[in-house]
Amino acid sequence: MSWAEEDWTVGLSGRVLQKVKELQIHHERLSRENKQKQLQLSHHLQYMMSYVNVFLNDCWMPHIAMNCGRAYFSFISDSSV
Repeated sequence: MSWAEEDWTVGLSGRVLQKVKELQIHHERLSRENKQKQLQLSHHLQYMMSYVNVFLNDCWMPHIAMNCGRAYFSFISDSSV
């Protein structure tokens, strides 16, 4: 933590310097956890997007093509139930 040892810390008590060090360690840990959670979220989002693409390409679009106009009306009546 280079900024903790710079001139603004000159003259601070040992107890304050220790607290600064603890806060820096805590900040680093939170930063690592945040990056890990962002990575997990990104993986979940990619998974969900691939699932949606499979659904749209393999399930929904052929249903529309096969049933033409009836698909729209059956979708609306199914969603109101």
